[in-house]
Amino acid sequence: MECWAHGIAASVVTYTGDEMKLRGNKTIPATIENTWWALRDPAVLCECMPGCESLNRAADGRFDLVMRMKAGPIDARLKGIVELMDTVPLSCYEMSFKGQGGVARSSQGYARVNLCAAGERTILTYTANVHVGSGIARIGSRIVDTVAAILMDRFFQAFVHHMAANDISQRKT
Repeated sequence: MECWAHGIAASVVTYTGDEMKLRGNKTIPATIENTWWALRDPAVLCECMPGCESLNRAADGRFDLVMRMKAGPIDARLKGIVELMDTVPLSCYEMSFKGQGGVARSSQGYARVNLCAAGERTILTYTANVHVGSGIARIGSRIVDTVAAILMDRFFQAFVHHMAANDISQRKT
């Protein structure tokens, strides 16, 4: 599988109908090895995801997720499954996710994450397509776009802070 990395404006969110598309790139202040392991560590991810109540490994490459999302008129507790696939170590992976609960009723999506070494830093590039339930679709695209951008920014702020503050080179999950 060929992996790619190229410049994309950070945190771009577009929303049409019941589909949201996200894309962006972030510079992570850690080596590609440390970034790779942190992105696969449920404890690190749950710590960084806004509203994450639990993220538990169910099987190799599969995680059970519970999160609460509250922003403006949106207040939802979601339960779901995240599955990693087409993994190329230290380079890229794809993930699918399905969830149910709250105003969202149901959501599912697909994302691709690519890593590119830049010395002691890593360039992380992502794209995602998310199909949201009719409950969120009724709220309106402007609110959904804003909330999605805020949540992505909060995740990456927390992840970058975590990577800058912690030496996780010995943690292999």
